[in-house]
Amino acid sequence: MSNKQRRRWHPKQVGDAPLSEEAATKQFASYIRTVKLVGPVDERNRRIVELAQIEQKLRDGGHVQNRTLQTWLTEAEFAEIDVRWQQQRRIRSGSKSKPSSVKDYEAMLKRAQFYDGKAAGEEARGHVDAANRSYLACQSELSAALNYLQEQSASDPEFATWLDRSIPADIKSLQLSDMPRSITSIGKDVRVQRLSKSEVKIAVVQAALQRLCEGTD
Repeated sequence: MSNKQRRRWHPKQVGDAPLSEEAATKQFASYIRTVKLVGPVDERNRRIVELAQIEQKLRDGGHVQNRTLQTWLTEAEFAEIDVRWQQQRRIRSGSKSKPSSVKDYEAMLKRAQFYDGKAAGEEARGHVDAANRSYLACQSELSAALNYLQEQSASDPEFATWLDRSIPADIKSLQLSDMPRSITSIGKDVRVQRLSKSEVKIAVVQAALQRLCEGTD
């Protein structure tokens, strides 16, 4: 293998300050204008540059054609755009199209929240026994809710798409904050936000860039 084929680009550190992703991208863009890209390493670096440029164009409000995204994203990454956008459409639909199974789960979670708040209030007033009873009632509701989540997700693949996070695998030390929320819920505990179609694309491109830069692609 020639020296040229063994060459691998590395960003040049300037001073003691950490090199920003934008600065590294500019350095590599200059590199590929003067060096012929060969081999899998250079192809990976070229994807980094192309995706960084796509991300910036989207942030600037520009239009990126689907065929361009398909060229530089993997098949799974490109499909992720549609998956995430469908979730955004569900978020906007509110309770209009929310399955009854999700509504039933929300009711179970609300009961657990009631007992959790009751336990905190009783503990603050020094009613230790009453607080323990309410805490155990909360844990019982959480256990039932987790079993319900697991059963519903096993029988209905789309059920989990209405949740804002993965379903906990273990009931041990389960906390109320661990439990998924419906993506249509409103509150500080919900882990999803409304995104435009462009913002969805940016998020997918960012995730692809991160995998490439970390070598996990």
